Amino acid sequence: MASLVNIFMSMELFLKETEALIKSADLFVYTKSKGALRTILPFADWTKEGLPQVGSGWLDIFITSEPFDEVKYRGFYDDNFFMHVIEVKGGRSTNTELEKLGLRIVAKEPDKRIKAFMNKLQKFLKESESYGMGIGPGKYHGRIFYHRREIIGKTLWPDLERKIVPVNIPV
Repeated sequence: MASLVNIFMSMELFLKETEALIKSADLFVYTKSKGALRTILPFADWTKEGLPQVGSGWLDIFITSEPFDEVKYRGFYDDNFFMHVIEVKGGRSTNTELEKLGLRIVAKEPDKRIKAFMNKLQKFLKESESYGMGIGPGKYHGRIFYHRREIIGKTLWPDLERKIVPVNIPV
């Protein structure tokens, strides 16, 4: 079972391309904005309204197998809720740069729908012609995916906040 999946692609494109997979697994998607103001939008709401822009401070997405109740739980990492959560970070994109998008199962022992979704996602990425796998010299990091069209002409970074060494993908 994959507990971590890394992909070089934008958050917006990821959500568009996996929307059918998320809906078929009957999962919920929430956005969380950074800073003082926090917005949590259910999956159905952001598909109608569109996602917040990258520059607005939006950085985190949570995919859950149960609906999130702000009254019942303190947050997505709450001891009674975290087993239902996949944390999605990164995926910011500009015209010249692209940040790695990372999906991480929060719990060591997640519920079965979360496990199943991550396995289906990894299978989808491996089988799709739109994605490649393996980065660095000699494809050293063989388990990292990238969207073939999205990386063209962009500098790839593990984190846009800490630009130390860009990532090299042999094409």
